[in-house]
Amino acid sequence: MGGSKLLDRPANVIVMCAELNGLIESNADLAQQARVYGWKLHRWQIPEETPVYDRATGEWSILDNDFGRMIQERKAA
Repeated sequence: MGGSKLLDRPANVIVMCAELNGLIESNADLAQQARVYGWKLHRWQIPEETPVYDRATGEWSILDNDFGRMIQERKAA
């Protein structure tokens, strides 16, 4: 809810189901886990520099603004 339209760029947008998003927004423990996985960022974090965990592939990636991703070496939390 809310947020800046200036932050709407490919590296800062992750598609997830409404149920998971609602849980992340309403539960502090889940919000913290989402931050560990790069699914929820602090305002000061730079999306293009923050690794994101893909549960489907088990890979960490850096997202770019051309809808691409660069695989990173990192262990799941």
